[in-house]
Amino acid sequence: VLAQERIYGYRFDDEHAIRAAGIDYIEIAEVVIRAFTKQVFEDCFFHADSHPGNLFVTPEGNVVYLDFGMVEEIDPAFQAQLVEMFIHVIQQDWPAFLEDMVNAGIVPAETPREALLPIFTDVWAAQLGFTDKRYTLQEVSDRFYAIVRQYPFRLPERFLFLTRTSASLEGVVYRADPSFKFLPIALPFFAKLVLSRIDVENPWIIQDMLRAAKDGVMLDRLSGLLRMAMADEPEAMGAVADKLVEVALHPKAGPLREELKNRLLGGDLALMETLLPSFRLSAKALSMIEAFLVSPTGRTWIVGLLEDPRFPAFAGPFLKGRRVTAELPLDLIALFLHWFPAGAERQRAYAIIQRLLASPEFPWSTMVDPRHQLQQLQNLQLSGTVPRAEHLPLLLEFLGQRGTLPLLAKGVIKGWSDRFRERVTKPLLGGPELA
Repeated sequence: VLAQERIYGYRFDDEHAIRAAGIDYIEIAEVVIRAFTKQVFEDCFFHADSHPGNLFVTPEGNVVYLDFGMVEEIDPAFQAQLVEMFIHVIQQDWPAFLEDMVNAGIVPAETPREALLPIFTDVWAAQLGFTDKRYTLQEVSDRFYAIVRQYPFRLPERFLFLTRTSASLEGVVYRADPSFKFLPIALPFFAKLVLSRIDVENPWIIQDMLRAAKDGVMLDRLSGLLRMAMADEPEAMGAVADKLVEVALHPKAGPLREELKNRLLGGDLALMETLLPSFRLSAKALSMIEAFLVSPTGRTWIVGLLEDPRFPAFAGPFLKGRRVTAELPLDLIALFLHWFPAGAERQRAYAIIQRLLASPEFPWSTMVDPRHQLQQLQNLQLSGTVPRAEHLPLLLEFLGQRGTLPLLAKGVIKGWSDRFRERVTKPLLGGPELA
C-alpha cells in the first residue's frame, strides 16, 4: 500500500453527514456526475471503481477520488463511438443509436432490431424526463441483457466499466432522491463538452454532421446540441457562439453550409433563431466570419445565396425588423468589391441588386417613407458612417445602370404614397401628428 496523503471527509453514500455539514447532497451528486462525464468525454481516462468508499466529500464541499487501482482509458475510436451514441440520444434517433451499439460491439449484429428498439424508446425517453416513468440503470441492464444474452456476444470491458460506474453512482443518489436521473445531468454537460471540442484533429460534431448529410438533419443535430448545452449553463454560453461560427466555417463543413443555405432560403427562420440566440458574437467570431467572407469558399457561398431566386423572400423579414443580434463591423463596400471585381462580375452584382429591387417580396418600397429616411440620414451623420468619397464612383456607376433609377423611383413613390395614405401619420421629426 502506498499512502501519499490523508483525506478527511464523508463517504459519498453518507447523506446524513454531508447534509449535517451544510452541503446540498443533490448538488454534490450533480458535481460527481459531471466529473464522470468529463473524465469519459474530455479526459478519456476515468476512475473505473467509483463506489461510495472511493468517493469522499470534504467539509468544504469538494469531491475527492480515492484508490486509483482501477482506471480505464478511452481510445479515440471508442470515444468517437460514444460521442455518436450520445448525440443520437440527444436527438432521440433510436434506430441510429441501436446501430451505434452494434458498431461498437455492444449489441451482436444478429440481434433483431425490432426486439431492442422498444426498450430504447421506452427507457431512454423516461430517463430523459419525457415520461413520468423512471428506470434504474440496473433495470435497464436487466431488460437489455434478457434479449442480448440469447445471442453470442462479448461485452467490451470498457463499456462494462462505464455502465457499472454510472449505475453505482446513480444507485447511491437514488436512495436519497427516488426521482433523481443520471442522463438529464450528464447530457447537457456532454453537449457543452462536444461544442467546446471543435478542432482540426478531432472535430467530433463536424464528423457526425457529415455522416448525417444524406438525411438532411445536420442543422437539427447542431441546434439540438446547442439547446442541450444551454440547459447546462445558460449564463456561460457566450463562448458557444464562437464555437458555432467555428463549426459552420470549418473546412470540412461544406455540406453543413449548403444545408444551412437551403433551409434558410426555404423559409426556416425559426432555425436561425435557434442557432443564433440572444448572445452577441465576440471579436474572435467576427474575425473568423470576415476571413471566411473574403476567402474563395466564402465568396462562392455568398454569391450563390444572393443569386438564388428565393433570396428576396428570405431577406425581406430581416429588413422589416427581424435582425440577428450581432454587430458586424465589416467594410461592406470592400467586401462587395472583393466579391464582384470590375467587368462581368460587377455587372453580375448589379443584376442581383436590380432583381432585389424589382421583387415584390423584397420590402424596398415599404422601407421608404419620410420619417424613416430623415431619421436614417440623421443617424448616418451622427455615426460618421456616411459613404466615403472613394465609394461614390461605385454608387454613381450603379445608378447609371440601365433600369436602376426607374426601380428606385418606383420604390420611393410607392413607399411615400403608402405612408401618406395612412389615416394618422407619425411625425416626421418628432413634431405634431399629421392627420
